[in-house]
Amino acid sequence: MEQSNHRLQLANWTKNINPSAMQTFLSFADSPDFISLGLGLPDCSLLPKTIVEKSIREIIVSDQNSFQYTQPLSSLKQQIVGLMRERGLFCKENEIFLTTGAQQGISLLVRMLLNHKSSIITENFIYPGFLQAIEPYAPILHTVSTHFRNGINIDDVERILQSDCNPTLIYLVADGGNPHSVTIPLSHREQLASLARKYGVPIIEDDPYGFLNYDNNMLPPIISFDSEWIFYVGTFSKLLAPSFRVGWLIVPENLQKHLSILKEGSDINIASFSQRIVSKILENIKLTDHVQSLINFYRAKREAIHAALNEYFPKDAVYYLPSNGIFFWVKLPDWINMHEFFECALKDYQVAFIPGEAFSIIKNSANKNYIRLNFSLPTLEQIKEGICRLSKVIAYLKEKI
Repeated sequence: MEQSNHRLQLANWTKNINPSAMQTFLSFADSPDFISLGLGLPDCSLLPKTIVEKSIREIIVSDQNSFQYTQPLSSLKQQIVGLMRERGLFCKENEIFLTTGAQQGISLLVRMLLNHKSSIITENFIYPGFLQAIEPYAPILHTVSTHFRNGINIDDVERILQSDCNPTLIYLVADGGNPHSVTIPLSHREQLASLARKYGVPIIEDDPYGFLNYDNNMLPPIISFDSEWIFYVGTFSKLLAPSFRVGWLIVPENLQKHLSILKEGSDINIASFSQRIVSKILENIKLTDHVQSLINFYRAKREAIHAALNEYFPKDAVYYLPSNGIFFWVKLPDWINMHEFFECALKDYQVAFIPGEAFSIIKNSANKNYIRLNFSLPTLEQIKEGICRLSKVIAYLKEKI
């Protein structure tokens, strides 16, 4: 075959893309001595595997359409309506849009809303999957600070909304934010919904952790205060299993057609086998009891990592006990060289975390000494040992000063 003299030209936006932190850390997961406090993976040991097997068998035996092209599953939408009622939101089936995981939901909303170089309001520390979704549009990002206790800085949000930058959307995680683990107070949720309506700028409310509340004070999502300007993203990844890849959006009925057309271009907008599995599992278990089991299980791990941080970390490290989610967000002393800390922990002590800079839009020295620690995946023993190992790295670096 004759050799071509031409080179394949990739889209400009793809030339400088890099793998996410998740993809990088997955390569370390097979080492038996390695402790990962990095990845935000759920502990799937509580997944009722016998129920999953029973559900799959029932689908195969009784549902001849389970392997065929079909419409998105109405029964699952009805089940999500009931699930959201537990979350504090009363919605209708025709407001539910099923997705292949929350990440696809975010991507579809972004495709529906953004033009090239649209303006977006986000927190400075942000979920990297959102950045991946918006990257092809080369957006202009207007970042706001995050308070350790109250979350996104509402005054900064309104200041940007009052400017002439004409933002297209606001993105945030209201409960157990990724990476900072902050849960936005009730009054601030009402204010955010009011700002969205006042300025006509929709909020994408990403909610992977809202059901995982450890303090018996689960707050209603922001969408409960305004269902026209708040677009809700839900997922079964943290409640059942990530590999099912089943999520949902809650959006006004008049937007369903636009989303259906966009989704058809990526996966034909069919009811996948996974949708049927999740729906059947929800028939065979009481999800509220399962979620309570998760909460009890993760609460013990949350308390274990908090105790280990109190015992081993320097007194000038800053962190708070999160009420939701699966992360601790820790500010380390400024004298620590984060690059050296990360390399030493990974290579010499075989323990992983994700540096805060991986989530930071603004790359400056003020953002370098944060780390995100996951507590959902490791065992109680691994949590204590992992924090102990990190404290040894800190002690080693301090000796070098």
